[in-house]
Amino acid sequence: MATFLKPQNFSQTLFLWKDRFVTYVNTFSNHLENSLADIDAMDRRLRARLSYIEFAGLVLGCAMIAIFVYLMRIKAGGPVDFIYYMNDTIRLHFVYGYWLLPVFELLRLLPLEVAYVLWCLINLCGAFFAVRVFGGKPGLVIMSYQLLTCFYYGQISGFLAGGFALGWYGITHKRWDLAGAAFMFVAAKYQVGVPLGLLFVWYSGIPFKKWLRLKVGSAPVVLDTTMITAAIRQMTLFLNNKGYFNSRISDTILYKNKKARVHYLVKTTSPYRIRRLTYSIPDSVVASYVFRDTAASVIRAGRRYDSYEIDAERTRITNNLLNQGFFRFSNTFVVFHIDSSLQQRMLDIRVEITNPLVPSLDNFGTLVESRHKQYTISKIYILPEFDHLKTDTTRYDTLVKTYTNPIKGKPSNVYYFLYKGPLMIKPRTIAQAVFITPQTLYNRNEVNLTYSQLSGLGVFNYINLKFMETMERSTFQTPTRDLIDCRVELARSPAHSFSVTTDGTNSGGAFGIQGNLVYQNRNIFRGAQLLRLNFSGSTQMQAGGTPTNGPNTLFSTIDVGANVSLFFPQFLIPYKPELFLKSFKPRTVVSVGYNYQHQSDYDRHVSNISFGYSWWQNEKIRHELYPAEVTLVKVLPSAAFTEWLDTLKDKRLKNQYTDHLVAGSGTLLLTTISRLERCETSFTCAPTSKRGGTSSTRWMSCLK
Repeated sequence: MATFLKPQNFSQTLFLWKDRFVTYVNTFSNHLENSLADIDAMDRRLRARLSYIEFAGLVLGCAMIAIFVYLMRIKAGGPVDFIYYMNDTIRLHFVYGYWLLPVFELLRLLPLEVAYVLWCLINLCGAFFAVRVFGGKPGLVIMSYQLLTCFYYGQISGFLAGGFALGWYGITHKRWDLAGAAFMFVAAKYQVGVPLGLLFVWYSGIPFKKWLRLKVGSAPVVLDTTMITAAIRQMTLFLNNKGYFNSRISDTILYKNKKARVHYLVKTTSPYRIRRLTYSIPDSVVASYVFRDTAASVIRAGRRYDSYEIDAERTRITNNLLNQGFFRFSNTFVVFHIDSSLQQRMLDIRVEITNPLVPSLDNFGTLVESRHKQYTISKIYILPEFDHLKTDTTRYDTLVKTYTNPIKGKPSNVYYFLYKGPLMIKPRTIAQAVFITPQTLYNRNEVNLTYSQLSGLGVFNYINLKFMETMERSTFQTPTRDLIDCRVELARSPAHSFSVTTDGTNSGGAFGIQGNLVYQNRNIFRGAQLLRLNFSGSTQMQAGGTPTNGPNTLFSTIDVGANVSLFFPQFLIPYKPELFLKSFKPRTVVSVGYNYQHQSDYDRHVSNISFGYSWWQNEKIRHELYPAEVTLVKVLPSAAFTEWLDTLKDKRLKNQYTDHLVAGSGTLLLTTISRLERCETSFTCAPTSKRGGTSSTRWMSCLK
């Protein structure tokens, strides 16, 4: 049996309390170390199913919350702490961290009983999560007197316990984002959160110096003389590529206070320049295409030698021939011979385009040269429901579609659709996105445009174009020109998608929160039409008062809106889409939106509808045309705010708070100058109707 000695004097009492404190600290430390050492046990506890005791505790906790709500309704008791948190003037004397104010401001938007129940459930979940993380007896904790007291008074203890558990989970799993966010909430009650948070970090096994090395600054660079040699080698190679051959680079290392400073001295020579550029192309057909495009050559006589420009010229020649039907041509056939044995630092460049080597039909085992073949597109097969798991021997039904060529005098375009089951996307929509044309030479640019346009439809997550030689004979086939079939393999992406986003805002020192819910249907009418539903809401604090009402609640601005947009991959006009060039990439947009804004002085309702077209004139110029745009604004000011508006002399400011209807049309021209710059020119005609019968015409021209 344990015996307890009664202290006889103050020193003995102090010693006894010190011994107890050390015992408690050691017990807590051992528990934390065991929790840190056995992370798998923590994960198993978090994934474990509810036990009967835990379920009974949760039911008892919810029942007690319901009883406390009833007592609050009959005014037989109430959560005094929670009512204090929900007070409008709490921000003036808030005892916790101010970053918790948005939580209570959101709860203040709800009825008091609903907010109280939600707050108790947050504390209940926090306590349950803490027991699962640290290990213990969840049922006893949930049914404990301390937690029920937290529910009755609406305290913050369960919220803080969940924050501690989330912080410890983040530390043990090295999820520093979770740990930082959790301790930010825990530190709101600084007298408890800060000491325990520091204690957790202390027992996390991360020394302070190591934490500084991981989170602050960057690791020092250790001097390595082999890296200096490698750097000199790379600089020499770069100078050679730029034409500065035989340049000399030296290094000097200066040591001071265990630090080294490396200086490189570069002495360049005069660069080599190109004296003459010649071509050696045994294939006359290839030579005719190359000589026809020499004006766009990157390499010119008199310029400084640059190996990077040589690589660019090799790529340019390859792309040019790929766009002229030479399907099997590659940059390995383009060889540059450089003669630098001349005086006065001049050199000659000879561009040779070699012929492919094929096995000889006469002498087995030998290779002979052959001419480069041009390939003509024979047939285009489209598989709109391609499946990787199916073999090529799968039988398909064939649907042949013929569409008029927008270029006069050209034959109609024929497409073969291979499918099994119902077609979920209309064939015309897919055909309008395929730039490859039958009975024309293979063109790499058309292939890239097809990839881009099919991807822009937004309904396919797999796009692949295959080209295969065909054995069929045609009038387009010659000894130097063969036929290839194009096979377009498409796999549809899920038609429905949801996304939810939340953000914190800060506008001129006024904090707020906003959220968005977006639903998309990428194939609403089986023609790759995109339906987008966007629901948004935001609330923001209003620093200071208003012109008429003075100080108000912390979040006094509410903005709620909904928008429905429908995108069509074609012009919505009574003409067939085949009458327009595919390079236009036409698009039609129909949008309807509604927005409600509530402030302490007024309510504003904004409705809008727009209808417009967009298309590309070329790679750099895009047009947008809006034949109809209508916006209706309805303002409901308070009486005091109306009186304040009557005192204003600025008509422009007063008109912002009056009812008005704006109906007009506009056009926008977008010109891409470079990758970083864009020129926009817009012209808008908008007749504006205001309340009272007055009307005006607004002309706006913007050049940026």
